[in-house]
This record gives sequence, C-alpha cells and structure tokens, in this order.
Amino acid sequence: MGMALSEDDLLAGERRILSQSANMVISVKQSGLSRFAFDDLLGLVGMKGKEAIGGMVHLTNYRVMFKSHFLNRVRGKHSIFLPSVESMSTTFNKLIVESAVQRFEFVMWMKQPFIDAVNQEKAQIDAAGLSRLKDAIAANPGAVGAGLQKCVTMEVINQVCLGARSIQSVVELLSGVDRNAFVELINLFQPPQNG
Repeated sequence: MGMALSEDDLLAGERRILSQSANMVISVKQSGLSRFAFDDLLGLVGMKGKEAIGGMVHLTNYRVMFKSHFLNRVRGKHSIFLPSVESMSTTFNKLIVESAVQRFEFVMWMKQPFIDAVNQEKAQIDAAGLSRLKDAIAANPGAVGAGLQKCVTMEVINQVCLGARSIQSVVELLSGVDRNAFVELINLFQPPQNG
C-alpha cells in the first residue's frame, strides 16, 4: 500500500479532488509507541510526545483520507468523512480538522486552498448524497481502511535505538520467518567486520 490514491481506496461514486503531501501528527502514547529515539528537540517545535507520520492527504467528494508511506512506525490510511467535519483551523504549519469526537493535525503547506476545497465538497453533500455515502460504505467497508496500525518492526528498531531493548532480546522474541527477516535487517545496519 503506497501513499497514492488507488481505485481500491475509493467507494462507489467517490472521486479524487486533490492530493497533497502531508504529515499526520499523532500522540506517541495513544498510539502505543515508545518514545521516538531521536526526539530530544521536538518539544522546541511543539511536538513533545507527538510524532509526524509522513504520507499524503487526499480530498475526495466524500472524505479527507490520509495514507502513510512505509517508513513510519504507524502505517495505513485514516478517513475523516466530510459530513463529520465540524471545524478547520490553521497554525503556521498545521491544518487542524475537528469532528465531534476527534481532532486531527496535519503538517502541510498550502492549507487555505485545501480548506476551501473541503468546504466546497462538504457543501455539496445533501441528504441524498449522505444516503449514497452510507450505502457506499456499507457495500465496501474495506475501502474505508483499518486506520493507522503500529508497524511492529519499526517500533522494535526504535526501541533498539533507544537502548530499551537489546538486539539479542528482540531476536529471542521472534520466530521463523520474522526472526530471519529481523536478523537480515540488523545485519544490513551493522558495520562490516574486518576479518
């Protein structure tokens, strides 16, 4: 699964309006992650206890969808359906999208054109459009996505970098193919031994 929007990502009647590179800001604690290994100065830029997940934000006629790239500790896609959007605001480098129960932060540039496009698409969803959206979700719930999921391999590598786990303790926890893949990965990052 890449960051680009594919036909499999779309619901019946859904079309892409625009796509933009962005980072979705998540809470490290709420995501079940360990402290990021290289976060010593993140508090200076308002990111203490947070992590920016790289990817792309896509606007369709039904939703704002974030899709991560593969170099993140959490991966996947997350949807915010336009009828759920209650407010949008900006800071210097963030777009904040709020629903009745959640707040989403995206680090991105060119925020106002994105906000204008969201408002335009949201205004076009009437009662019939909402009914079509509900039917499309019921017919293809897999297109909505499972949200962002922790990538265990990247999390374990982060824990090794923090010194919270030794490479040996990780190898002991794994078995079979997972163990072999992790050992190969570690071998890629170890300096060559002179022999």
